[in-house]
Amino acid sequence: MFCVAADGDIDEYTDSVSAYISKCIDDVIPKVNVRTFPNQKPWVNGNVHAKLRAWSSAHSSGNLEALRKSRYDLRKAIRDAKRAYRDKLESNYHSSDPRRMWCGLRSITDYKGRNSSDAQPAASLPDELNTFYARFEASNTIPTVRLDEDQDDCTLSLSTADVRTAFKRVNPRKFTVVTRSSTRLGAQVGFLIRGVYILVSA
Repeated sequence: MFCVAADGDIDEYTDSVSAYISKCIDDVIPKVNVRTFPNQKPWVNGNVHAKLRAWSSAHSSGNLEALRKSRYDLRKAIRDAKRAYRDKLESNYHSSDPRRMWCGLRSITDYKGRNSSDAQPAASLPDELNTFYARFEASNTIPTVRLDEDQDDCTLSLSTADVRTAFKRVNPRKFTVVTRSSTRLGAQVGFLIRGVYILVSA
């Protein structure tokens, strides 16, 4: 579909496929705004927030009975949330998965290394880099000259099976694509558009 619409122009074809992948990612992956505060404890969950709001409304209403009940409910919710968080951290050490164990150690020590979410680049970084490095091409009026290639030279030939094998070797956790929202998304997108990669690299 995109190949026919591009009419042999590889740049237009690449832009169309990239824009379509971005649109599919935006349609499939929901975006949620999460507010975090620097003093927020890791065990605070939605139940604690609800009980805290109930306690605040009871405190402002001046009803002593409702205030006493909401205070008891808030303490119970905090106790349950702390217990659930402790069990979650302890479960990291009972499994035989070293990744979960190191994740638990980082949660306990509050270690933020180079792999923290603050150090990760934004999802729009590839587009910004393309705009930055292609800034001279917009004012370039010199026509490109295609050199005559010798037919006897060895040219790179790719098949769909070669591209599929290359994508299957990629670790999904290390695959970077337009967005980093899903670790499996990059491998799935690469598997589905392996024919596009063959046409672009040809």
